[in-house]
Amino acid sequence: MHLDLSWNCLRKDGATAIANSLRLNRTLEVLDLNWNGFGIEGATGLARSLPVNTTLKVLDLTNNRLDWKAAQKLAPGLKKNKSLETLILNMNPLGEVGVDCVLKALNGHSTVKFLGLEVSTRVTTHCRREKLTRAVFMS
Repeated sequence: MHLDLSWNCLRKDGATAIANSLRLNRTLEVLDLNWNGFGIEGATGLARSLPVNTTLKVLDLTNNRLDWKAAQKLAPGLKKNKSLETLILNMNPLGEVGVDCVLKALNGHSTVKFLGLEVSTRVTTHCRREKLTRAVFMS
């Protein structure tokens, strides 16, 4: 099952409601939440839901104002989730600290095959790209 809630201005209240629903849902595999601007509150709710959700394979959080603090909140949920295969964090102001939080959470993760960080931060140096590649694609 695929649910596209992109461009709905969900903000923090909507993101919290979606996150709470994810705790109970057993059929949703693809959740597109891009361009909803929910920031740290949405990341916090998702972090609580991801460890208990066993069906979600694709999560698109493009352009949701997720900064390094939001990444810190999201990271524990990512680390504990056992079903996610694709995580898209494009166009979020994660910064280097936020990217590191996400990478550490996903390092050694057995199911994640793709991490989207396009224009998420100034990750442009060769060294940083190498670190991203090693962290995401190591098994």
